[in-house]
Amino acid sequence: MKLGNKPKVLLAASAAVLIGVGVVSASAGMCRFPAQYGNAPQDGMPMMGGMGMGGSMARHMYYMRGGVPEEYRGTSSPLVPTAQDIHEGAALYADNCATCHGAGGFGDGEGGRDLSPRPANLARMIRMPMMSDPYLFWTISDGGEPVGTGMLAFKDVLSEDQIWKTIAAMRAGFPQADGAGE
Repeated sequence: MKLGNKPKVLLAASAAVLIGVGVVSASAGMCRFPAQYGNAPQDGMPMMGGMGMGGSMARHMYYMRGGVPEEYRGTSSPLVPTAQDIHEGAALYADNCATCHGAGGFGDGEGGRDLSPRPANLARMIRMPMMSDPYLFWTISDGGEPVGTGMLAFKDVLSEDQIWKTIAAMRAGFPQADGAGE
């Protein structure tokens, strides 16, 4: 009985299956919600999105599965931000956000040190395409409750205009407001 190429084909097919199982197993660990696994992004675990994503990874997964909630879809800033809007937004950021996200938006604020997951690195994330008007307005308005993080909701604290000014300041690179937070 001649075997020919059958052993080689069988060996190649087995290797392909084992490689496929390895790839799937490795990538499965990259899709975990950080809220389920403590401070994984800051601890250096390889997670989709990389270091410093913090609670934004949970929000990102929520967003990828269904987008922003219906009430925020199509929301867009009514502002064409002026220097004054950005200055006011910087003061609002300093008073309401910097405690956890840090003055520069790096997720390193004193108030966020004990949160799990840690606050997002907004300075890095603000440049990402998914940081659209609806996404940012929803995030600030509803806070972390929809995605299981400790971020406060600001829809009952800040007016819509104040939220848009805060977003404008973030997009302007987190300028420091003179006397903010005092």
